[in-house]
Parts: sequence; C-alpha cells; structure tokens
Amino acid sequence: MMDYEALKLLAKEMKRPVKSLLAESPQVDPFYCGMPAQVEKAQWFADLWNTFGYTKGVHLRRMHYQIISQDPPVKMVKGKDISLAIVERLEADEPGISDADIPEAEEADERDGALFDSARSYLEQNDVYQAHKGNGGDEDD
Repeated sequence: MMDYEALKLLAKEMKRPVKSLLAESPQVDPFYCGMPAQVEKAQWFADLWNTFGYTKGVHLRRMHYQIISQDPPVKMVKGKDISLAIVERLEADEPGISDADIPEAEEADERDGALFDSARSYLEQNDVYQAHKGNGGDEDD
C-alpha cells in the first residue's frame, strides 16, 4: 500500500525528493497519509470516539457538539482547550471591517404594484401576497 512510509522509501530508492512523487501538497495528498502528526490527530479522534461510546452512524456534527460541551473542556492534540482554539481561529479569520466600509442605508424606491413593498405593514403585505396566490387574503388557511 502506498502511504507516507512507502513514499519516503521510494523517494530514497529513486534519490528524489518525496514532494516530486506527490500529486498534491503533503498535507492533502491521499497517498501521503500516515505522517506522525496525522497519526497523532487520528488517535486523538479515535480516543474521543471510543470515550463517547460511538459505534457507527454518528454524524460528525453530533460529535462536534458533544466535544465542545464537555466540562472540563476537551483538550486538543497539543493540550489547548478546544473551545479556546475555536475562538482564536474565528478571531484570526475575522475580516477587518470598519464603519467606513459599511455604506449608509438608502430609502428604497418602491415600484407601484410590486408584490413586496417595504412600506406596507405585515398584514397589508400578507393580504397582497395572498391575493397574488389567489387566496383573497381574508380566508383562514
């Protein structure tokens, strides 16, 4: 089977850099799986899977919510609280938006006879919509 160790051995035999044998970057190439960091992360995941008693058919979102709701917080592979790591990642990826980047709102120029008109009340808008559907607007559905 071609994996991390097999590719390293092949590269050594061919006297070529391992990267020259990869179709993608080392982090995502499917045949370069089994790097020590990947194995460590996979073991972390497997340990949590077993700790929570999962067998099969578990949606990853369920596992995510269970992980982030643990008290004390689940530690990531390198020992950081997972909830803290999520916050740090979100803050790092947060776009830098200033008030100058947000345009002022302008009053809409509504068209006469438009199906939606923001100047109408909820009930008026509903009546227009129901009439558009052919329900008349006064009937209970």
